Amino acid sequence: MASKKGRKSGGAKTRVLVLRFLISMILFIVAEYLLLYVLPPESFRTAPINFTAGLFFRILELLGFSASLSGAVIQLRHISLEIVYECTGVFAFFILSGAILAYPSRGWHKLLGHIVGLPAVFILNIIRLVVLAVIGEYFSLSVFNFVHEYLWQITFIVVVLLFWVLWIDRVVEHAKG
Repeated sequence: MASKKGRKSGGAKTRVLVLRFLISMILFIVAEYLLLYVLPPESFRTAPINFTAGLFFRILELLGFSASLSGAVIQLRHISLEIVYECTGVFAFFILSGAILAYPSRGWHKLLGHIVGLPAVFILNIIRLVVLAVIGEYFSLSVFNFVHEYLWQITFIVVVLLFWVLWIDRVVEHAKG
């Protein structure tokens, strides 16, 4: 049976590891934000916007929506949607990437997490945009705003956390044996 002192030191060690992880994660996210959003020229930020808007528009057309694309603005019958940098899923990927980089694991595992995570976040984001377009076309603006500002934000956070936990379980821990 462990003494109370042993449990305290184990708890203190766990708190230090958690604190180290959180600080590292925040530093990675800030570094990614600076390197990929603040410091690059405007043209660097417009590439993911234009790509997202173009793909989103093509998917809407394939689904039978009557839409037009002008720059990063998609006009549907009842709603106009402007794709901005925040609509590309990049910030969600920053969070996932920061968590992967901060978690103690091998470089190969981190690379695999990014290789699978980036497309997963992007695909989820495209699904989010399509769902928002459908809601914008068939429901009130208040429903659209609620789903856009709250429901999808929470959903994205939960999915990113689930992906990270799955990455730890299936890749990192699986490799340990």
